[in-house]
This record gives sequence, structure tokens and C-alpha cells, in this order.
Amino acid sequence: MCEAIQSCIQGCAKVILVIINLITLTASVVMVAVGAAALIKGDEFTQDYSVNLTAGAVFLIVLGSLLALIGLFGCFGACTGRHGLLNWYIGFILLIILLEVVALIYVFVNKSKINETAHESITESFNKVNIGNATETERSIVDSIQTALKCCGLDGPSSWNGSAFPSNTVPASCCSNSTEAETTCPAANAFTLECSHEAKDLIEGAQMLIIMVIIIVAIFQIICTALAHCSKSGPSTIEYQIMHTGKHDSPLSWQGRMGPIPAHSF
Repeated sequence: MCEAIQSCIQGCAKVILVIINLITLTASVVMVAVGAAALIKGDEFTQDYSVNLTAGAVFLIVLGSLLALIGLFGCFGACTGRHGLLNWYIGFILLIILLEVVALIYVFVNKSKINETAHESITESFNKVNIGNATETERSIVDSIQTALKCCGLDGPSSWNGSAFPSNTVPASCCSNSTEAETTCPAANAFTLECSHEAKDLIEGAQMLIIMVIIIVAIFQIICTALAHCSKSGPSTIEYQIMHTGKHDSPLSWQGRMGPIPAHSF
């Protein structure tokens, strides 16, 4: 009865692990494809915005390749029950969990510094736009913040008092009814929220989201590790030797004494 229950649990673990790793393989292929497309064709779509996608594309390709490798170990290991493949899979997962713990600690320890750095960068972009010496990228950042957060200026519409804007006018991104052809709009029609406060809330929310995602992914990976352990079929070579001889010999000497080494032991 106990063996039947154990066999049922092992079979379920194998099926679930195969499904999870097939999804992982599919996601990895998509990531590599998107990264390769961005690397080859990305400049055609972003050349007007001064955005370089090379770093992001390479990151997607490397991450997708790593996930594909892990998915292959997990999928074939679950299908065959081979200890070697599943041990490699468990090792990869534990390494990733360790890196996630390091990232989690880094975010917690440097939370204030990250917020300060981001705030300084946003403030610098807004100030440069205000005096009219901002780059295209900085103007795009400011417009994106104001449009997405429905805010205007670091401290409200009144903060747009630099030489780049005539009296009682603000950037067109401050107004919901402005057209693409317009560069400014009346301050009376502008959003009233302060971008410094809205951006701060956005950054803090993003940090909490990252922390939650890391924790959820780590829990999921721990479950995958448990499933991989349950998917192992039969004892390993070392366990088999100990059970039958009471000591641990090399595989060659063990083979000469007891016959061929079981295939599932590798």
C-alpha cells in the first residue's frame, strides 16, 4: 500500500515537473527570439528616440538560454528519473535561489540609496528641460513621466518657470487635451499633481513589486526542487552500493562484483 502511494506521488511529481519545464522551455524560446529580434531589428524602431536596446536584448538572450538549459535538465530528468540530471537541475535551481536572496538583501539594504539616485536623475531631467538644454532622451523621460502619472512639474505647474517656457505655459505633456504637434499648453489646463511625489510613490511601488516577485518565484522554485527530488526513481549508485555491501566502492569495482550498474543511477 505504501509503495503504491509512493509510486503515485512520484508519478504526479514527474507529470507536474514535465509540464512546468515545458512551459519554461517555451518561455525561454520566446525570450531568445525577442532578444534576437531586438538585437537585429531594434534600431529601426528606436532610432528616433535615442534608445539603445543592445544591453536589454543580450540580457534576454542570455537569460533565455539559461532557462532553456535548466528546462532541458528538468524535463529529461523528470521523464527518465535519472539522478544525475535531476541533481544538476536541483543544483541550478538552488543557485538561482541563492542569487535571488542576494538580490533581495541588496534591495532591502540599498532601498533608500536607490530612491535617492532615481529622484536625483528625475530632478536633473526636469531641471534641464525647464532651462532648455535637455537632450532628446531627457525630454522623452519627462514627457513620459508627466503623461503616465498625470502630473505636471516637480512641484506642480508653477515649477515650469524657466527660459524654455513663456509665462503661464507648461510642456504639452502636462495637458490631457494637447496634440502631438504642440510643444506647450496653458498652465490653467495642466495636471495639478506634483511629479516628484508621484514618481517617488511609483519607485517605491516598483521596489515592493520586485520584492514580492522575487519571493513568489523563490517559493515556486523551492516547490520545483521538491518535485525534482520526488521524481527520482530508485536509489542512486552510492545508495545501492551501501544497501548491498555496507560500504562505498568505486563504480568499476562495484560493477565487477555485482553486475551492470543500473541506468537510473546516473
